[in-house]
Amino acid sequence: MTQANTRESGFEQLIERALVGSTIEDRLSQGISLAPEFADRQTPGDKFYWGRPDDFDKDVAIDTRRLWSFLEATQRDRLAEWRGRGDMRERIEKEIKRKIETVGTLEVLRKGLEVDNLQGAKRLRLFYPRPSLADSDASQILYGMNQFSVTRQATYSKSRPGNELDMVIYVNGLPIFTFELKNPWTGQTAKYDAIKQYREHRDPRDPMLMFGRCLAHFALDKDEIYFCTRLTGKSSFFMPFNQGLPNGQGAGNPVNPAGHKTSYLWERILRKDVIADLITNFAMMDYGEAKKKQAVPHILRNAKKLIFPRYHQLDVVNRLLDEVGTKGVGGQYLIQHSAGSGKTTTALKIEERLEELGIETHTVSMDDYFKTFDPDTAPRNREGPTALSDGDHRYRPKGARRPVDRQRQSLRSG
Repeated sequence: MTQANTRESGFEQLIERALVGSTIEDRLSQGISLAPEFADRQTPGDKFYWGRPDDFDKDVAIDTRRLWSFLEATQRDRLAEWRGRGDMRERIEKEIKRKIETVGTLEVLRKGLEVDNLQGAKRLRLFYPRPSLADSDASQILYGMNQFSVTRQATYSKSRPGNELDMVIYVNGLPIFTFELKNPWTGQTAKYDAIKQYREHRDPRDPMLMFGRCLAHFALDKDEIYFCTRLTGKSSFFMPFNQGLPNGQGAGNPVNPAGHKTSYLWERILRKDVIADLITNFAMMDYGEAKKKQAVPHILRNAKKLIFPRYHQLDVVNRLLDEVGTKGVGGQYLIQHSAGSGKTTTALKIEERLEELGIETHTVSMDDYFKTFDPDTAPRNREGPTALSDGDHRYRPKGARRPVDRQRQSLRSG
């Protein structure tokens, strides 16, 4: 192993190569610099674009090169219809910033942007969701035109121009993940040093780091991963994004004979399809409506927290969906984990995803017992038709189907 690979730069290169197919160092050796003309010639295929720190506009917190490359490739005709005052690019960028600071990046990616005369069906789409196999060829093509990119040593702060984030991942120019990397071989770890860096040296008032802008901020080294969805200075709360040891032996990650313990992050999670699913199906805002028992406007000012899945939640949902896809319905599955680990959220996410596939589901007795079968023949439960309460619908995007309610009705009339 070379000396370079025992430093943080070697860690960055490893992740960038997995996502992009090459590194800054590789490209420089081939005469490809970070100059704009090279950035514009990229044809990444199924890989990520590589980003330039200079393309990040700190005022609006957008990688403007990727944003406009995406919009012009997918919605050039719609842009030509724009009628407004001043410069079109400046107007749209400022409206994206305003909208994100009002409702958050998730809402903007999911619902698009209305600006000036581009309203309703003519709104700008800032992300095309991953289509199902039954969707049209046009949907498949548009999804493939999303521009996922990664920028190393990303400068982001106006108040502290020299501050850099080790890595940032963008979707169509909008930042969604930031990363601080540490290498235990240099005496630094994610659990202490990377988290400390976020808490003490990253100002949450910077547009890039404001609540609702990014979905998660990751602190990682070669052994462990932690993440935070809301930076609040020294009180920032980080949760583990680790796999856990086999057979419930403990926290952390198992030994990986093929590489680093945390390689699952860039090998399995930081993939286009997975990120698209995180945006569309997993991450969401909790507005505290269940506790208040009343609806509130879905704006960031009312948001209590941004819910982002931990590794075990994402893993069990995807594994169960694969299992049902392979073996069909009728199976019984026990979702078991420690207290406070999000079992109810996980069960509801599985239920929601299966419902999208047209599969009836029902959650009975304990909130960690999940079964797929015909709800008309489901066993009754002494605690009521289902152990899940109306409040648990806070985990669904606004307007999503509510399959539990229909199953409750089936049970009552059965």
